[in-house]
Amino acid sequence: MYKSKKQNRHAKKLHAKTMLSFLSLLYAYKRKVTLEDFVRKIETKYSLRETRIRHAIAYLDRYEYIKKTKASIHILEKGVLYIESARVKKNHWDRRFRVLLLTSLLPTNTMHYIRARIRAFGFIKIDRGVWVYPYDCLSFIQLLQLEYRTGEKMLYFVAQDNETLARARKEWKLR
Repeated sequence: MYKSKKQNRHAKKLHAKTMLSFLSLLYAYKRKVTLEDFVRKIETKYSLRETRIRHAIAYLDRYEYIKKTKASIHILEKGVLYIESARVKKNHWDRRFRVLLLTSLLPTNTMHYIRARIRAFGFIKIDRGVWVYPYDCLSFIQLLQLEYRTGEKMLYFVAQDNETLARARKEWKLR
């Protein structure tokens, strides 16, 4: 049966929330966990069906957030970066902007995906291929570099606040 766009959007959000909760639970363990114990823990904590849990674990394993063997499961570096990027603190601005430069060496499809991700994260485009963000987001950038295998094609640095970034400061309502 065909699902409406609204239903699909809800399913994607639910999947992202499920993925984040699974990773945060594994991150809390910080060691190998038996697969059966992990599935039982999630079943009781989130009241999800076992098939849904196993599909989510397979997804996380396929995209290298976790490593699943026959008997155990543990979180990988990409999963840790995903958790840390979700926990970015936006409480105090240190009067520095984080600047991300996207070079034209990236493939077009990859460039579109990266642009969508950084826009959703909160970056503002100030010039062609130049994006700024006021808070620390190094783990998010490292996650992007790992996911899309960009390496040196994405440049990240910290810049002091100056008058040329006044538009960005006004956008975030920073003083």
